[in-house]
Amino acid sequence: MTLPVETREAAPAGEHAPAPLHPQMADALARNAALQPPGQSRDSLPVAEIRRIFEEARAVFNQPQVPVQLVEERTILTRHGDIRCKLYRPEGGGADLPLIVYAHGGGWMLGSVDSHDGLTRLLCRESGAAVLSVDYPRAPETPPLTMVEVLCDVAAAAVEDAPAGIVLAGDSAGAHLAVLTALALPPATRSSLKGVISFYGVLSRRLDLPSFATYRDEAYGLSTERMGFYWAQLLTHHDGDPDRVDPALQDLSGLPPLLLVAAECDVLRDTTTLFAERAAAAGVPVTATTKTGMAHAFLAYGGIVEEAARTAAEAGAFLRRL
Repeated sequence: MTLPVETREAAPAGEHAPAPLHPQMADALARNAALQPPGQSRDSLPVAEIRRIFEEARAVFNQPQVPVQLVEERTILTRHGDIRCKLYRPEGGGADLPLIVYAHGGGWMLGSVDSHDGLTRLLCRESGAAVLSVDYPRAPETPPLTMVEVLCDVAAAAVEDAPAGIVLAGDSAGAHLAVLTALALPPATRSSLKGVISFYGVLSRRLDLPSFATYRDEAYGLSTERMGFYWAQLLTHHDGDPDRVDPALQDLSGLPPLLLVAAECDVLRDTTTLFAERAAAAGVPVTATTKTGMAHAFLAYGGIVEEAARTAAEAGAFLRRL
């Protein structure tokens, strides 16, 4: 049965006046801005330095640690070598729900299972599901289709330990990869795929949607200019048509049920709306929601932003409906 596209707490379509940030969100963004290099754009630095800054900033917000029953380091062999993963199990084990195979955000070039430890712990605790977080190889060194192949291989391995099936999930660039992976899975793995979850995902390559004009500057955490920079990094070693890595331009008819969460004050907000409309038109069951007053990456600030825990709990409700 196909669910209608549902928009809750959404800003009016085409609205160009910025919506106010929730005070907790504004506080989190201010704290993060204080951890960035003063007086220069982080993106002008060498890739290794950008990654260091990102990891150190996220480490601050990962404390205090969200308690879960178990965190286990794993290594999964893929066609592109060994891939480091972290498995999180909630109280009760979570075996009755699909296993969440999680791709972290960071513009395809930043982030790791460590930078997203706080987010994945929160998702595990609040959803009640086990989470397998994946350290996929990053841009600009790695072509995007290689990232997808790695995630396909990890998903195939995860199925063996997931009696209730799997769900592919991710935030931002990780959500983009989760969708492309869902579309690329071989039949044996796709039969175990129960759903896909996107948190403020990069679900279209377009940078001309209204939200990119409304929330263009870094005051909202992710600028339009930085999003263009990230796309350039992703496509550095991409051979062929870049439309192949645009989720909104793919044949979406084979996707399982989708949970698409957008942030109101985010350049990427309208990519979620566009993708939700196209998926629903293709007959895919879609639940789409936009979080009032939230900005990009709000799930990373779970110790400050209460909406993060509520959103993770909604992901658990989605899993139970599956």
